[in-house]
Amino acid sequence: MRARNLAKLTAAMILTTPLMATQAMAQTGFFSETLQIAMAAPTILPPPAGWRAPAPTQPASCKSGEICRIGLRSYRYQTPEGWDGKTPLPVLIHYHGRKRNSAHVLRNPKVADPAHTHGALLVAPDGIDGDWAHQGDEQRDVLLTDLIVADLQRRLPINRDRVILSGFSNGGAMAARVACARGDAYFGYLPIAGDLRTTEPTDCVGGPARVLQVHGRTDVVYKPPLGKSPPKDLPFWRQLSGCQETPDARKDFHVYQCRFWSSCDGVGAAGVCLHKYGHILPKSWLPFALGRMLDIMDAPKTAATSE
Repeated sequence: MRARNLAKLTAAMILTTPLMATQAMAQTGFFSETLQIAMAAPTILPPPAGWRAPAPTQPASCKSGEICRIGLRSYRYQTPEGWDGKTPLPVLIHYHGRKRNSAHVLRNPKVADPAHTHGALLVAPDGIDGDWAHQGDEQRDVLLTDLIVADLQRRLPINRDRVILSGFSNGGAMAARVACARGDAYFGYLPIAGDLRTTEPTDCVGGPARVLQVHGRTDVVYKPPLGKSPPKDLPFWRQLSGCQETPDARKDFHVYQCRFWSSCDGVGAAGVCLHKYGHILPKSWLPFALGRMLDIMDAPKTAATSE
């Protein structure tokens, strides 16, 4: 446990300001370990005469569309059109694909338009060299996500209970990694054409989560989790959230064939939609998925329909 805490602390210190590293140290239990060492020390020297604690560091100003800095890391955000500047906003954090960046996300109408339509704050983190640390038990960019949300709370009125994470391809895998690590600490997750690899550890400490994913049946980059036949099970996320084996609802519409599980443990819920295409983000996906998630993922109670 101590080794894991120190690993998290090291990652946090790499990507944060001193103030945020201090917060990370508190979360990892570093302070409690340090306190035990300090209490065992024979002498604790007083601070020099005239010394004063430094004032809390305020985040550097950044406006909608501009780069926001957190230590050596960065992100951008975009407020919805017509926002009054006061009403707390739901948040959509979208992780870009490999070799992309936050500017690409804000310019992508397949992501930006649905966020604005649903009155959500669109947030786009930047990976290191266009990539995300989503493999295995990697925590670097999970911690980055936590720090971005904390930073947003200092800058803007956001609805902390309505923070949704999505991403495409490599970014979809990153959204899945946070779901694995944080569970219901965030409201829901929308991995798009990306997921945890089957060869990766599946000891997800976050517990039950709301996960709705979409994949192309002919995707050869991230193969669909259920193969090419209509889904009869959602092995990993369904089991993580303690959902029953049989879907509660089915919905076939447009190019999608969807199955939903809502009879799960706690806040857990699972859903998967497949389409006939390959490694793409269909234009119609986020308008549907984000709307459904903001509606607390209430699964439709009707039988399969065609729209």
